[in-house]
Amino acid sequence: MRKIKNPKPNEYVLITKYSDHDLGDPWALGWFTRKGDWKGITTYYIKDENGNESQYPKYKNCFRLTLDEGKYRMTQLSGNSR
Repeated sequence: MRKIKNPKPNEYVLITKYSDHDLGDPWALGWFTRKGDWKGITTYYIKDENGNESQYPKYKNCFRLTLDEGKYRMTQLSGNSR
């Protein structure tokens, strides 16, 4: 995973509240839609596979992912092996 500051529109990304991207912390996978501002801190918003935009304003970290990396992360979360 590569942390990025300026994702391109519709780029597949992982956004997280904390930079360690721990599975127990708030995070979301999807396609980048826009940057926001939360108390002077740049935040990131994504849309999911249904086109719904994330509503949580505190995603402060953005990481570029491939679709395979995203699938692997979801596998980790579910506890299944690849």
